[in-house]
Amino acid sequence: MIEIVFSESAGGCLKAAQHFGKGEYRPHSAFALLRSDGRKASKKELEQARHEFEEKEKAAWERAVPLGGTAADVFSFELGLSIGDISEKHPGVQRRRALELLYPFSCIPGEEDCLSEMLQHASENLNDVLRRVQSGESLRIWYSHSPEELCGLYWLMEQFARSEACPDSLSLVKLPDWEIQDDGAVLSLMSWGEISPEKWHRYLCFQRQADKALILFCAAHWNRLREENAPLRAILNGRLVSVPESFYDTFLLREIEKEETFLESRLIGKILTEYRLAIPDGLLHARIDSMLGEGSLELIEEHPEIHPYQRTLRRLRGRSGCRLRE
Repeated sequence: MIEIVFSESAGGCLKAAQHFGKGEYRPHSAFALLRSDGRKASKKELEQARHEFEEKEKAAWERAVPLGGTAADVFSFELGLSIGDISEKHPGVQRRRALELLYPFSCIPGEEDCLSEMLQHASENLNDVLRRVQSGESLRIWYSHSPEELCGLYWLMEQFARSEACPDSLSLVKLPDWEIQDDGAVLSLMSWGEISPEKWHRYLCFQRQADKALILFCAAHWNRLREENAPLRAILNGRLVSVPESFYDTFLLREIEKEETFLESRLIGKILTEYRLAIPDGLLHARIDSMLGEGSLELIEEHPEIHPYQRTLRRLRGRSGCRLRE
């Protein structure tokens, strides 16, 4: 069975889930402990942490049910389709521009070719999937209500409809919005990249069969979004819609108002964890660049050699918009 996900992290987790729990558990050969205060851990602390980690991993291994399949069955499409120009029918120049916005690390020396590799990988994956679907293989798509994964689903359905390579057997697994853990705590879920390998089998109960009518419905919706070609696509009332580029600014401004001087990386991290927006951090970075450009923020210090978000900023006044594409 062909397995489809919409991020490289989800692809890695799914590949691990295929065999996680199979056979006897083997302890990890390498282990590292990073302290929040930066202090080097003692030998006793390291051994204690290793023991606790291995006990937890062993328990997860023994509870897991392997999904089966091989790594060659897993295809990931990480194209950032919720952002930027989507007028192209196949990922090309416009999609690269959007990825440059989402992944500012591509501007760091030595990383320039990573975006070309991502686009080439996606193109090769698409060709392989269409070929295997046309040969009659069944297909399973793992998606969520995050803008990225829902855009990926609609985009892929449009690819099937346009190529007339509709799968004979298509099943969808939608990630639930939340789950109750063994200790009774409620965990909010955003995307498949968050799901550890031992848990994937638990979500097979959400698998549903899809037919050609759903493929055509999703394809038509994606074509409407392409015609609108807005700077962003977001989820409103459970529906994927076109929105303006300033759509998420409210969350940034709310946090910026709390502190006159702040570290950009901490601001972005707080927004993503507290508001659970399920959007790429590169989008927030681009909006902060916009505020710098129009003068509502001031750059105090930066260390781009460490990370593009390693900047100290100061709040000044007002706000304006930025352009996510030319």
